[in-house]
Amino acid sequence: MSNEPITLESQQEELRQLQEEQMKLSFLLAQVQALPMPRSVSVAQSVATATTRQTDAQSVVSSDSSTPNPDWTVDMVAEWVRQKGASEDIVKSFIEQEVDGSVLISLSGEDLKNELGVMSFGLRRKLTLAIDKIRTAANF
Repeated sequence: MSNEPITLESQQEELRQLQEEQMKLSFLLAQVQALPMPRSVSVAQSVATATTRQTDAQSVVSSDSSTPNPDWTVDMVAEWVRQKGASEDIVKSFIEQEVDGSVLISLSGEDLKNELGVMSFGLRRKLTLAIDKIRTAANF
């Protein structure tokens, strides 16, 4: 803290600086308020959605035949990809790109690499072979 005496000029300068800061903050607040807000989801809806996703994914793990088909949801495909050894980043990519069963069976090695970020040759080959096997078994 300064030992200088408080003068009218110093108080006026401080007031001017505070007013400038207030204008900047008001501008920023207006920008934030203009942003689109996500729709509200109730806690009950969130729990129901999470439970459904968990059930879908668990059905992949617990089913006798964990062979994907066109009716599989995005979450079921994500769990299948996880079981094939994919990292969580790759699993997240499948979810973000909305890869469900009907999309999964149409994927090529190039799609896996270029669109979904499966850069590991081994994992890409493993997934490609599994998808080819599904196509053959289902006559796609």
